[in-house]
Amino acid sequence: MTASPLHVSRLSLHYDTVEDRLVLMAVSDEEKAVALHLTRRLTARLINGISHLLERSSALAQRAPLDMRGDVILLEHQRALTRAETSVRPAGSGAVALGKARRSGGAKQAAVPARLVRAVNIATRPAAFDIVLNDQRAAAARFSASRAELHQLLEHLRRVSGSADWALSADAAWLRQESRELILN
Repeated sequence: MTASPLHVSRLSLHYDTVEDRLVLMAVSDEEKAVALHLTRRLTARLINGISHLLERSSALAQRAPLDMRGDVILLEHQRALTRAETSVRPAGSGAVALGKARRSGGAKQAAVPARLVRAVNIATRPAAFDIVLNDQRAAAARFSASRAELHQLLEHLRRVSGSADWALSADAAWLRQESRELILN
C-alpha cells in the first residue's frame, strides 16, 4: 500500500553540501516533515518549467505585445518578491509559507525521512497551481501555490542553486534581464 502524499503548509529550501543536492523541507500543519532532495538536473528543469508556466498562464502577459511579454512577467516576478518580503501570513490561511535558504552539511535532517524527487507535476487552476513532487514510487508531497508564491518558489530555487555554484542557465529571457539597463525616454 502506498502512503498518501504529505499535504504541505510550509517549505524551506537549502543546499546540502554532502549530498550536493537542494533539499526542500516540506512540513504539514500536523508538523510531519519530509526532506525532498532535488538534483541539479531536476532543479534546472524545474526553474525553466516554472518560468515558462508563469509566462504561458499570465493573462496580462498574453494581452501585451510580444516584445513586451517578458517585461510584464519580470514586473510580476519583482512584485511577488517585494510582497513576500513585506507580508505576514495568517495562521491556517492555506498558503504555503517559504522559508529562508541556508547551507547544510546534511546532519540536521537525519530524523526526517528523505526522498529523492524524480518528477514534479504542476496543474494550473484559475487562482492557483497544484504542485505534486514524486519520488520513484509515488507522490511524496503536494501543495497549492498562488502565482506570487510560485514566483517566490522560483526565486528561492534560483538563489539557492546559485549559492551552490551550480551555474544553471535560465531559458526565459525575463529571468536573465534583472540586471539589464533601464532606458527611459
